[in-house]
Amino acid sequence: MFRMQKSIKRGPLRALAAVLALAAHGAPVFASGLSLEAAETMALEDDPGVRRIESSRQALDELAVAAEQLPDPMIKMGLMS
Repeated sequence: MFRMQKSIKRGPLRALAAVLALAAHGAPVFASGLSLEAAETMALEDDPGVRRIESSRQALDELAVAAEQLPDPMIKMGLMS
C-alpha cells in the first residue's frame, strides 16, 4: 500500500480527487459552460476574507473623510451675577 509523506498536505489532494471524481461521472458543473472569469467572480463574491478586507477599506475611507473635516463649532456661555 502506498503511504503519503507527512510533509504533503492532504487538502489539495482531496480537492483534486473530488474534481477527478466529478469529471469521471460527467457532472453537470463542467457541462454548464461556466467561464473562468465567471468562476473567479463567484469565488471572490463568496470569500469571507475578501469581504473582511473590503469592509476594512471602507471603514478606513470613512475615517479619512472624517479626519479632514473640522470639528463641530461649540458655543460656551456663562453668567455672572
